[in-house]
Amino acid sequence: MTKAKRDLIIHFDEENETIVCYSTEERNIEKIRAREFPLEVPLSMYVEAGADDAERMMGAGIFALLELHGGLKLGMRDYKGESREAKVADFAKIEFKAQHGDAECQFMLAMDLFSRGVRTRSASDIELAEVWLEKSAEGNFLEAIEYLHGDWAMDKDSALRGISGD
Repeated sequence: MTKAKRDLIIHFDEENETIVCYSTEERNIEKIRAREFPLEVPLSMYVEAGADDAERMMGAGIFALLELHGGLKLGMRDYKGESREAKVADFAKIEFKAQHGDAECQFMLAMDLFSRGVRTRSASDIELAEVWLEKSAEGNFLEAIEYLHGDWAMDKDSALRGISGD
């Protein structure tokens, strides 16, 4: 018997001001994953950074999400501001590499554009994301190939319906 795949949920309990982590079977959050847009970071980015930097990046990312979406100001650092500055710098670096044929960066650019398109309700960003996703797949980037031939059509359709209000 195969062990069920598990997902990790990080929850902020506002009432008790605690961060709670849950491990649950993947099937328990299928509806959430189908409805919500994820924050995706390729594992390779963490592996390449090394253990100490990867752990800092993960922690800073969680704190930034708490401030951005949890309505909480931690007061330890300007995570929201630093996150925005880092994202702009990272986007420029990724965009440059994508334009010069790096298939992994083309995939990352596609995911950034898709995320921005959903967030800003921009159909043109969603369409541009598809262009970069296709380029990445043409460059034989496995994640792009799998996504393009898997969930992309459903995710794109869902995003565009959300933008049009249907």
